[in-house]
Amino acid sequence: MNAREKQLIEGIIHHETEKEKKIRDRCLRLLLRGEIEEVIDDKHIIRCENNPYFVAIQNAVRDCFLGDLYKGRFTEIYNVFASLFIAEQVLVNTNPKKLREIDNLEKYLYSTVWNFCNKNRKKICEELGIELGYFYEAYDDNSKVDDEDNNKLSDEFVKESDTAGWASSFVGSLIDKISNTYYRELIYAIFIEDVPVDTMAEEKGKTVDDIYRDFNRAWNKLLQVALPEIRIRCKSLFKKYESELSDEQACLLNEFFFNGKDFSTIAHSLGMKQDNLENAVVKAHKVLVKIAKREAELDEKEKRKEAREQRRIEKEEADRKKKQKRVMNERNNQFSNSEVIENS
Repeated sequence: MNAREKQLIEGIIHHETEKEKKIRDRCLRLLLRGEIEEVIDDKHIIRCENNPYFVAIQNAVRDCFLGDLYKGRFTEIYNVFASLFIAEQVLVNTNPKKLREIDNLEKYLYSTVWNFCNKNRKKICEELGIELGYFYEAYDDNSKVDDEDNNKLSDEFVKESDTAGWASSFVGSLIDKISNTYYRELIYAIFIEDVPVDTMAEEKGKTVDDIYRDFNRAWNKLLQVALPEIRIRCKSLFKKYESELSDEQACLLNEFFFNGKDFSTIAHSLGMKQDNLENAVVKAHKVLVKIAKREAELDEKEKRKEAREQRRIEKEEADRKKKQKRVMNERNNQFSNSEVIENS
C-alpha cells in the first residue's frame, strides 16, 4: 500500500473517540461514495471523484449484479449495497492486522465487496422489490473470489435498525452533507453525543424551546439529504401504511417512491421548486414514520395482551390439573382407608 492507502486504513481502524469516528466516516465515504470534504472560506464543501478504490467497489457491485434481472438498476443496487455495507461495518469489524497486511487495496476491496454482495444478494433484492424466484440459483452460486487478500467477514455485525429508523445506523455519514454548520453541530451534539438540550441552550444563549425548534429544522435538513436513501429503503413502509395517509400525502409519496425520475424532473412535472418538493416529501415521510411507529406500538401492545391471556390460560390449566390431581389423591386415600377398615 502507498502512503494514502495506509492513511485510509488507519483512519478506519481507529474509531474510539468522536474525532476518530468522524475520520473513519470520511474514509468510508471516500471509498464508498468517492466523497472528499474540503474547507473553503470556512465552509465545508463535499465534492466527488472517481478514485480507484471507489471504481473498484463499483466494478465489484456491477459484476455481481449482471443480467436482465438487474438491467438499468445499478444506481439503486449500489445505494442499497452501500447502506448495508456501512450498517454492518464490514471493514470496521475486520481484524486490524489483516487490514494492515493488505498489499493491493483495490484488489482487496473488489474481492471483499464481491463476496459481500453475493452473500447478501437476497437481502439487497428484497430491499429493491426484485423477485428472484428460480433466478437465485442461476445468479448466485455462492462462489467466492479466489484471492489471498480475501476478507473473512466478521460475524459480529451491527444489527440494522428497524425500517422506520434505518437512518440512525449510518447517520454520521449523512450529517456532513448538511450545508448549515449550526444544524450539523446540533445533530452531532444532541443525537450523536447525547448533550442535554438545556446544556446546548445555555451554551448558545438560547431558550430550550429555541433549541428544540432549531433541532427539528436541522433534522428536517438531515432527512432532506437522506431522501435518495429513503426512496430506496422505505418503499415497503409506504406500501404497508399508504391507506393511513391523507390523499395528498399518499399521492406525493407515491410519486416520490415509484416515479423513477430525479427530483428536479418530478418537481417540474408538479409545478414546484425542487427544494419545496423535497421539504414536502420530508413532511409526508415524517407522518408515515409516525404512523408506522404508532402501529408498531399497537402491535406490541396487542402481543403483550395476547401473552398475558396465554399465561392466564396456562395458569388456569395448571391450577385445574393441580386440583384434579388433588381430588384423585383424596379419592385414592379414601379408597385405601376403606380397604383398611374392611380388612380390619
